[in-house]
Amino acid sequence: AELTIAPVLDAAGRTTHYLGMHRDVTEMHALEHQVRNQKAVIESVVNCAPVVVALLDETGRVVLDNLTYKTLAADLGVQEPAAEFVVALKEAMGANFDRARATGTGFARQEISFDPGGGGPVRWFSCSGTWFRESDGSADNFFEAHEQTYLLLVANEVTGLKQGQEEVRMNALRALMAEDELVQGMRETLAGAIFQLEGPYNMIRAAAGILERRANSTVENEALLSVLQQALASGDQAIDALRGCMPAPHMEPLGPVNVNQVLREVLGLCTSRLLAAGIVVDWRPEPMLPPVLGYENGLRGLFKQLVDNAMDAMDEGNSSVRDLRIRTASERETVLVIIEDTGPGVSAALRLKVFEPFFTTKRAARRRAGMGLAMVQDVVNEHAGTIEIDPTYADGCRFIIRIPVRHVPAQGQ
Repeated sequence: AELTIAPVLDAAGRTTHYLGMHRDVTEMHALEHQVRNQKAVIESVVNCAPVVVALLDETGRVVLDNLTYKTLAADLGVQEPAAEFVVALKEAMGANFDRARATGTGFARQEISFDPGGGGPVRWFSCSGTWFRESDGSADNFFEAHEQTYLLLVANEVTGLKQGQEEVRMNALRALMAEDELVQGMRETLAGAIFQLEGPYNMIRAAAGILERRANSTVENEALLSVLQQALASGDQAIDALRGCMPAPHMEPLGPVNVNQVLREVLGLCTSRLLAAGIVVDWRPEPMLPPVLGYENGLRGLFKQLVDNAMDAMDEGNSSVRDLRIRTASERETVLVIIEDTGPGVSAALRLKVFEPFFTTKRAARRRAGMGLAMVQDVVNEHAGTIEIDPTYADGCRFIIRIPVRHVPAQGQ
């Protein structure tokens, strides 16, 4: 009940009576209590939701949020994560964001990433949003209704899922790179065997040619020539057999390649070895690097070979300072990649020779067939690019790779 008591005054201002009014407000009290309970339930549900919930008005101001949102703001170190989300959504969706707002259709399961900086891991969120219109409850609009547009933004963190997917993808890349390295190793071994056979084979062919051109052939010369021709035939068969055993290189489709992403994957593949060797990586990618039209696996193998060579050089040189610096940049219509190490470097006399097949500067215990940089040169040539060793760099070795952006490479040529 609602009880109101008011004094009744006479002409002299003295209280003569009291006026009491009793009103039954049971129904109104019940309604108010029900509204308060519903408000408390809604707030509890929103706060207990395991997703980020934020309500934004037309100006982008957050008018309602939940506890998960506040926790996220503290974790990310930003005042309003919703503003960062909206910016990322506009970049990811482009014109579709404004179109969804105009039509009121909203969006669902739009994935965005947030880089907190400071070396922290990138966090991923799956966002859904709905626009709706609601009457403005301010006093200025009591007599003239005015509606305002709100955005209900719901974000679910999927960083763990993304990390799992990335781990699966990196494992697949490791398997692919291991298979490619095995094939490349077999090709190097067989090519080296063919190269070694062709030396004496060519000498035998030259001797047979000399005997054939002699005018005064004797029985002994004819017998020797017959033996040499049999040796040449056997040599041809052996070389053809080795060439037939050589596995064919993997052919891949042509497409746009994000060089920054490829280099990041290569560093991920080499992380365990880099940590074991105590090598400090200085990775400086250009944020807005244009994609190149090329072969992703070929470029990945190229950069992997250069990074492996840098680690080998620093291991063999026993460098006290072990730094690996990788930088990307855009020059006109060319993507520039610079890879530096603090190893012993390459002398001026060997700066061109190291790109020749079957040449290596590594110790005998770790020798390969010497086809690593030759393969690198082949991949660069396929993309109409250039690779050079910087003669002005004195702290180790610096490779400078330039790859045209719009060139259409011809694989295998």
